[in-house]
Parts: sequence; C-alpha cells; structure tokens
Amino acid sequence: MIRSSQIPKQDGTYRVDGIFKSAQTIKIENGQRTISYRFSLMRLVRLIISILLFTLDYVTDIVVAIRYYQDGDTIWFIMIIVMMCCSAVTVQIFSIMWSTSCCDKTKRASHNGGPYFYISHFFCLSQVQRKIYIFYKGMKNHTERQHISYLYDLHDAYLMDLVESFIESAPQVVLQMYILLNKEKSDFITTLSVLISGVAVAVSLVQYSKTLHEAHYPPKQRLSLPGIMMIFIWRYLFILCRSVFLGLFAVVFTYFVFVLMGCHWLFFTFYLWYTENGKEQFPESALKRIIYCVIGGFIYIFCVFNLKNGKSRSRYILYYIITILEMAVAMTIWLLTQQLTQMRMFALLVIIGGYFFGFLSMISYYVCFHPNRLNYLPDKLQELSTTQYYFRGIREVSTIQHANRPTNNQFTFKQPKPNVDVSQPDIPRPMDDLPFQSDDNVVAIEEPRTESDNVRIKGDKADDIDGENVILGTRKIPKESTI
Repeated sequence: MIRSSQIPKQDGTYRVDGIFKSAQTIKIENGQRTISYRFSLMRLVRLIISILLFTLDYVTDIVVAIRYYQDGDTIWFIMIIVMMCCSAVTVQIFSIMWSTSCCDKTKRASHNGGPYFYISHFFCLSQVQRKIYIFYKGMKNHTERQHISYLYDLHDAYLMDLVESFIESAPQVVLQMYILLNKEKSDFITTLSVLISGVAVAVSLVQYSKTLHEAHYPPKQRLSLPGIMMIFIWRYLFILCRSVFLGLFAVVFTYFVFVLMGCHWLFFTFYLWYTENGKEQFPESALKRIIYCVIGGFIYIFCVFNLKNGKSRSRYILYYIITILEMAVAMTIWLLTQQLTQMRMFALLVIIGGYFFGFLSMISYYVCFHPNRLNYLPDKLQELSTTQYYFRGIREVSTIQHANRPTNNQFTFKQPKPNVDVSQPDIPRPMDDLPFQSDDNVVAIEEPRTESDNVRIKGDKADDIDGENVILGTRKIPKESTI
C-alpha cells in the first residue's frame, strides 16, 4: 500500500511491483501523474490454478466414463457423458447471456477476445477462453478504467466456474459415489474423480467469495489466508459429506433419492421466492426472478450459499437444521432396516466425521477469521490515534481522528472533511482499491462514459453485493456514478 509520505514528487517513472497486491507504474511529467496498472502475481496464479483444476476435473470424468464403457457398464457411461454435455451446453448459454447483456454489438467482439470468443463457445471452452483473455490483458499495463473492467471480467469468470461446478461437478460426485457404494468395491480412478470434483466445487465457492470481498469491501476487511483455508475446509467437507449421503441414500432407497432432492429443491426455491430474495435482485423481471430462485434452490441441494445481501445466519441455521434432520431420519431407518456392509459403514463414518470437522471449520472461520471479527474497520478499533485508510473510489487520503471517549464506554470517531483539492492530480492508491463502492464523501470517475462501457458501479455501501451477477450478470454503467 502506498502511503501519502511515499508519493513521489519529482518528475520520473516509479514502479511498485506487487505479489499479493496489484502492481502499478506512476509516471510524473510536469506535475501530472499518470498511473498504469498490472495484475498481481497471486491473482495470475489463481487464474492458472483454476484453469488447471477445470481441465483436470473434465479429464478425470472422461477417463472414468471410458473405464465404465470398457467394463461393459454402458448405462453409467451414458449418464456421465449426458451430464457432462448438458452442463457444458448450459454453461455456454449462460456465458453468451452474460456477454451479450453487458456489451453492445460494436464492442462485444473486442471486449471478449475477438473471434476466439465464438470458437471457444462452439467447443464448450468459454471458461478457459475467458481466463486466458483476462490473463493476457492483466499482464499488460492498463489504465484504471480498464483495470475495473478486467476485475469485473474476472468476477464473471469465477461466477461461471460456480455455475458449472453446481451443474456438472456436484451431480457427478453424487452419481459416482452411488456407483462406488453400489458396486461395494473401491476404484482408484473413480475415487480420484470424486475428490477432484469436490475440490472443484469448493474452490469455485472460495474463489467467488474472495472475488466478492475484493470488489465490495475495503482492503483490510477482506479474506485473509487463514480465513480462505477455513472456508475451503468447511465447504469441501460439507459438499463431500452431502454427496456421500445422497449417494448412500440412492443405494438404499433407489429412486426415492429423486423425491428427496426434488422436495429439497422445491422447498428452498419457494423459500428464496417468498423471502423476496429474487424480488430484491430482479424487481423488474419476473422471468429472471424465477430463474434466479430455481438455480438457487438447486444449489441448496448440495450446500448453502449466501445468495442474498445482508446477514446469513438465519438461512444457514434453517439449511443445516433441515439437512441434519434428513440425515438423522435416513440413518435411523438404515440402522433399523438394512444390513450395513463394510463400505456403507465407512460411508456413514465419513458423513458423521466430515460434518463434525466441517462445523468446526465453519465456527473457527466465523469466530476467528471472519473479516468483521478482525477489528480492522476504524469504527471498531478500540485504540486509535490517527489512522490513514483507503476506500475504493476515494481519490484522497482521509484521516480518521479518535474522539474523546464518552462516558458510556463507547468509542466514536470523527471524520473531518477532506483537505485535499480533488482538482489536483490523483493520489496513487493500492491497485486493488478501485471505485466499486466507497464512502459518501467522494468522487466520480472523470473519464467520459459511453453506452459501450460494460462496467456497472453499484451502490455506496460496503455490503452491497452485486446480486444481479449471480444469475444473469446484466450490468450497464450509469451516466453518472456516485462512488
């Protein structure tokens, strides 16, 4: 992070290379500062890992399908291939909807990577093409406005991973767990495919959560590395155990698993609808609300995901109460009516142990590693004399001064009016701190906006998550934005 004391004064070129934070180059000529940006090394590493994981997930699924075909299990082979094809086509449709809704026809090709955009969709490789395009653009020096656009593209890319993981990877895990438990014998390739698919789902959730925090929260209120690890363990264990439970349920009760999943899906679809979740996100379109709630309910079959802004405690409690009741009733029936084999007993132990350690990870995250628990925000600091902090969109450095302690032992802070002339050249700020949201005291982007601009700057609150991106991703920049 660049402090005010570190801002260069004389003419020249200054570079701040970033590993964890994005790099920037500051050119000063005749007192005018020009700042160019470049993605951080860690952001590029995350892109490469997501591409490799996507490829590995599909390769292992194809290898498993070929193994089933060679062994004469034609039904399993057909089911895996059909699930892969249907999910791939669905993701391409969503990808095209995203791209056509946020760009006009004159700028669509250049924004999405030219002719490679259409070729990649034809071969169902839109996710890889998106990330390679972002990687290529992010490696080059670019302006602040371009950087904002690339970060939104990155947000959409990880959102595509999230959709694909729940449409393809999560059902694949359930199907392959059913095959393993039904055959009553372990298979290395199938087990490896299950583990990789579970990792893909968990990583997509973590990547999307981290991207949301980067886009909508101040720098010191974002996810830390221990927090990311806790989220990954929590999500991975819960998704794996839920998949094992559904697979075991299918083995014991056969087609009744579709009744269970259907009831679960319908309940949470109507829950999202009647809690006005879809209405808040898409008040103008009933069709988008329906799609939003239907896909949200399908996600809730496998795990709880915060699709609504604000506190998530009540939704999490409701979801886990229902899933625990489902498992308790099913396990009781199994123990009373079924003869447990060694494989099924092992599956039960995995479910119980996985949920236990998953709950520990979730509690550890919210108690110890959640950004709001780290006391980073100035209004939560108990000892503070003078703190300089940066908000996205603020073109000046604001000073938070500690007021006298009131008699009720509460701490208040007074924020003076900015004493920086905003007409002066911009003060460099951290690369990742860009004008998505910010305080009330600031500043509009100076560059002119056109209809072809595809960035939507939304809201002025730190907890205002861009919910429209969850399903359809429609984003149009307003003519004037209060940052």
